[in-house]
Amino acid sequence: MNYAENETIVYQRLLNAFCDKTESQYWRMWKYKVNNDLSGLMIPHTLPDYGKSVKIFYYGQDTLNNWTSLESVYKKDENDQLNYLSENNKWPENVDQIYKETDKNPYHYWRFVLNLQSKIQNINYMDNREYEYEKMNSFGLGNVFPLELVSTIKKDIWRTRSMKAYIDLSIYNEIFENAKEFSKLKYLLPVYQPEYIVILVWRDDIEDWLSEEINYEFMEKESINKKISVYNIEKYGTKVFWIYHPQALIRKKIKYQEVIKAICNRL
Repeated sequence: MNYAENETIVYQRLLNAFCDKTESQYWRMWKYKVNNDLSGLMIPHTLPDYGKSVKIFYYGQDTLNNWTSLESVYKKDENDQLNYLSENNKWPENVDQIYKETDKNPYHYWRFVLNLQSKIQNINYMDNREYEYEKMNSFGLGNVFPLELVSTIKKDIWRTRSMKAYIDLSIYNEIFENAKEFSKLKYLLPVYQPEYIVILVWRDDIEDWLSEEINYEFMEKESINKKISVYNIEKYGTKVFWIYHPQALIRKKIKYQEVIKAICNRL
């Protein structure tokens, strides 16, 4: 199956609709336009070996994304939008890049994903980096929130001031709400047909819109209270694991190894 072609068809259409709704808002949002920008949209995409082994998707919270910018989303030419999708998919190229360029703390988001991916694929990657390349790289990634949360924007500094000081937050929140369309599972499931989705954000306010128009079953016997919720989407043969963000596990006093073991025991 040509996942990249399906991705282009579906997400370019969403990109067009998003631009039509929010382009004027983007320019009105700026109190003072600076030579910096907010992170671009995080659109679900895959590593090149997706589909050559167990198909898994990991959904994080949001991204301080420095390889695309929000302004670049609004280039209306078809080729520009195809270029945006291409730029969106540039990072990461493979698990080795993630390993080298991200925090080594096991409770960091990407280190947790690498640990979980290696256990699911039964590969000894984390200890000695020996692995079957196609298996370790057979996953996709997305975010529950395709644009940065305001709490993330605060971390981005331009000339000693937070980026949020330069924008009208009420207008940004309107753009933010429209961007949620990209993360909805009703688009991801037919495009990528994952066997498993791991959502690493435990928030009560996301389930309804993230799973819009999706019929799913809560697997009560497989779920663990306040640790892991398990769902089955029969139409696509997809099992969904809903867990805390790895950094939240520290506050909850939950060992990351326990969560990884619980997921692997329920595959």
